[in-house]
Amino acid sequence: MNYVRLDELDLAAQPRTVSEGGADGVHWSIRAQCDRAGVLCTMVTYTCEGASATFSVLGASLHNGQLLSLWVGRERDARPFLLLRTAPSVTHATAVLASGDRHKVTLSPVIEDFRLRFGGVPLREDDPLVSVELTGPEDAPQIEDSWGGQVARRTPVPWGWFLLLGLLLAGGAFWSTWQVGESEQKVEATREVALAEVTKDEEATRQAEQLLVRVETAIRSYFGAKTIDEMVPWVRHPQRVRPLMEAWYRDHPLTPDPFRRLAEFLPQNFGETGSFWTARVQLASGRFHAVYLEELPDGSVKIDWATSVGYQPMAWDDYAARRPAGDFDFRVTAQPDNLFSHEFADSERWLCFRLTAPNSEEFLYGYVERDRPLAQLLERHFRQNGGRPAQLILRLNTPSGLNSPRGVRIEDLLSIRWIYVVDPDGGA
Repeated sequence: MNYVRLDELDLAAQPRTVSEGGADGVHWSIRAQCDRAGVLCTMVTYTCEGASATFSVLGASLHNGQLLSLWVGRERDARPFLLLRTAPSVTHATAVLASGDRHKVTLSPVIEDFRLRFGGVPLREDDPLVSVELTGPEDAPQIEDSWGGQVARRTPVPWGWFLLLGLLLAGGAFWSTWQVGESEQKVEATREVALAEVTKDEEATRQAEQLLVRVETAIRSYFGAKTIDEMVPWVRHPQRVRPLMEAWYRDHPLTPDPFRRLAEFLPQNFGETGSFWTARVQLASGRFHAVYLEELPDGSVKIDWATSVGYQPMAWDDYAARRPAGDFDFRVTAQPDNLFSHEFADSERWLCFRLTAPNSEEFLYGYVERDRPLAQLLERHFRQNGGRPAQLILRLNTPSGLNSPRGVRIEDLLSIRWIYVVDPDGGA
């Protein structure tokens, strides 16, 4: 099994520090070297509050037009750490998190021995990575934002799955992470562990191959659908979602954009419910599109339609301007605020949240009575979230005769992310 194209790396490259930095109380050092077989090894050591962690990423340099390789190291008792290796043409990188926060990742100069730039940044356990935006000399984004959020899995996924999927998606590039220990001299032993891990579990490899086939079949069928009838078999919660699709496509014509390739396929963890993945796909038009997928107990793979299209019950700008009567379930970014006026002037009675929505500059203020269980639930969620903005699905209502120019009532919290992990209607 080939891990690297030997003509791409300078095998004489000596171990060296390629990037160092500090942010948010974390200090780190990134070192890179090639082993005797020509396998590039990138080692990250980072320290926070006196605790030190180290991980190693094995893999090839970029080829076949790739711009980015990324890995999130998750070492025990340490914060997650994002490692980036980019093509020389990439000059700026920004990590986009589930909360909407954006963190610039400082990239090293081009390291000629490896023909790469290196960079990293610490992450928070409760605010996972959604995407990475790249820009080059012309300052044009290379990777777009996604509706994003965390993704969960029902059962543990064998390491072999990650290794195989990385090989398949990267066209031969191999990388994963193992604890390196206290000495860089253990790199060779780490490499041997990696080689053994790929080959030792044939069943995990077979399952990974079958999963990838099912994933690509679902994505290809979904994006190639010409009608709602063709698309529905590939979406989650079809009984609930089909009426939404019919209303949506009356105003947004359904235009097929065939699947070209799978660029990313990653699991993340937001609990034990469901077996979810995120995929980033490139379509025939050249654009990239992020989707959530769920593997059902029968092995079938379904796509979350609502987050794929950015579904809202009506345009947020229209809702903010008119605030029609009735309940509306919106995907919003909410943040605690302290604007108390008009009907909501009593700060001892009300909690206040500033509400925004994707692709809009309009905002509203949502209020909920402090003595309601809902208020306690929201307070607990934001306390656990460190008070940062949160992506939620909220049920909003405008009371009759309301004078507050931007106020609405929050009637219910439907989801703590923009995807329903469980069908709220209880259907299939």
